[in-house]
Amino acid sequence: MIHWKKTLLSCAAVGACLLAIPVTVFAVKSISSSQEPDPPLPPETVMISTVRISAEAPWEGAAPSAIAADGSNYKIESFRWLEGDEEMTGRFEAGKQYSLSVTLKANDNAAFAALTPAVTGAESVSEAVLSDTKAGNTISFTATFPKVTASVTPPPATQGESYLKIENGNIYLLADFSRSEKILYQLGRKGPNSLFEIIKVSFVGAGLSPEEAIEDGGWVLYESYTDHFGPYGVLAMDNTVPGYTGTFTGGNHGYDNSGDTSAGTTNTPTARCIRLKIMADGQQVSNGFSGTVQNVRFDWINGIQAANTKKPDGSGREVMNEHYVMDFDGQTFQVTNNITMLEDVTVQVYYGLQLVTGWAKDGIQYINGATADWYPADSQHSSGNQDCTGYICKYGDYYAQVTFDPTVGLGKGEYIGNYPTAMCEAYGKGYFSMARDNSTVFPEGSTYSFKGSYRFYQGAQ
Repeated sequence: MIHWKKTLLSCAAVGACLLAIPVTVFAVKSISSSQEPDPPLPPETVMISTVRISAEAPWEGAAPSAIAADGSNYKIESFRWLEGDEEMTGRFEAGKQYSLSVTLKANDNAAFAALTPAVTGAESVSEAVLSDTKAGNTISFTATFPKVTASVTPPPATQGESYLKIENGNIYLLADFSRSEKILYQLGRKGPNSLFEIIKVSFVGAGLSPEEAIEDGGWVLYESYTDHFGPYGVLAMDNTVPGYTGTFTGGNHGYDNSGDTSAGTTNTPTARCIRLKIMADGQQVSNGFSGTVQNVRFDWINGIQAANTKKPDGSGREVMNEHYVMDFDGQTFQVTNNITMLEDVTVQVYYGLQLVTGWAKDGIQYINGATADWYPADSQHSSGNQDCTGYICKYGDYYAQVTFDPTVGLGKGEYIGNYPTAMCEAYGKGYFSMARDNSTVFPEGSTYSFKGSYRFYQGAQ
């Protein structure tokens, strides 16, 4: 009897277990089913339909940089710079193509929709892959950048001797350039305003004596038809002439603003050279001087009329003085300009240092520009950003570099709005933005400055 009861209880327990099994399995399947739709988003969830990432495009010699999210509803969860499918190490190399793999995470009250992100400087961006559609979801995508182009870093600047000759208003500077050539600069007054300028850049055989080199003249890289030291788009605030046109004054711009610098021009002046001093190793020199020197300084002051004070006979009122100091150490021209206002004015446009670029048949590259590309000299282009501090022109193994100092005066970019800091025009000229569409009144007695440089060098030392 006892044995029978134990058997019956045992069977009841087994039956209870068997009955419980389907219930348990059913509950697990219900929880884990992939067919269940995502719960609806809360009403307050912000849908993110556009995404933008700021990234510095790869350029030769640079290390991979950090990136930034340009939105407030999401953050960068992770990113990797890739060469092919492998995470890259070291620095970017010319001739290679790199990509950026990014995962972004939405804030807890936001969700990404299906989208294709925008990445600055990228050649293409893949469609983003969503983790899900819930608030706080993530997206992953890959941005591919253009193949890295070779950049040119100038050889270290070194000081050297040069030969200076002043003869009948012509100023010649002869300096070492390469093993086979010397560089010959001709400077002097030119144009309708008869202002001091760089006139011609030539190359002569290294074996010639200084006098033979100047006599020979060599072959001409370029002869300037325009101004290196920029004109102004300046307007006086008071006592203006009637019927004026908003044109450039100073530089090589005369009254009719043609920029004509040919001999015998009848274009009347809008500026004058008040003083020009030439110093050789600290001693002032003049016409008839010739000799070997370590340092040459050109120190000159120009008076500049405004577009609304100039007159057809050239007697317009001067509204500012520009004071240039240019030092040459045998390789580099270091230039500063201090501009003093003689009355209240607006300097609407000013380009600082300029360069003839039409000779650069192998291209122009911007220093710290948006890309490291070489642009053709016969097209219009710009640095694409305000980080650029100069540009390099190339013709075979001949290079010229023009720079400005972004820490000094107008170079800080306070008066250029959204304009890029450097640009070149298809007619063969390069410019900087020192003032662009500027309406700020520069008061009488105030002084504004900038600092820059010119350097010509051979690429293969």
